Amino acid sequence: MPTPRRLWDSCTIIGYLAGSSEVAETCSQIIEQAERGELSIVVSAMAMIEVAYLEGMDDQDSERKIREFFGRGYIIPVAVDVRVASVARNLVREHRTEPKIKPSDAAHLATAIQLGIPVIETTDQGLLRFDGFGEVIIRRPLYEGARRLPGLN
Repeated sequence: MPTPRRLWDSCTIIGYLAGSSEVAETCSQIIEQAERGELSIVVSAMAMIEVAYLEGMDDQDSERKIREFFGRGYIIPVAVDVRVASVARNLVREHRTEPKIKPSDAAHLATAIQLGIPVIETTDQGLLRFDGFGEVIIRRPLYEGARRLPGLN
């Protein structure tokens, strides 16, 4: 059985790396699953551009932390190729009135559609509005593994 995949957009990655209370605990649990080989996290090359720095960190430390994250074995970077760009462009054109989609969000959604990735995890309100488009679930990060009891490893 293939390893389940989910796509993280830049908001999720930045929130996780910055330790945002909005996503830190959930993303840490998801990362633990990925470390155990239970799932893979796909990231678009677009996210690798958008995650340029982390607030409150100097550029050198920020870059070191970002590189380390993108270099993890369970993080699967994918290119924004011509097919993805074409689908993203069509999404932007189709949604130029409400609900509008930003080009970068369209690239994330198009990546998931083209690669058959069933879930995008984000905190971006604009992208969350497209939940269910192209049969892609767009949601906040969600840990779906076994629950641990407090104080137990």
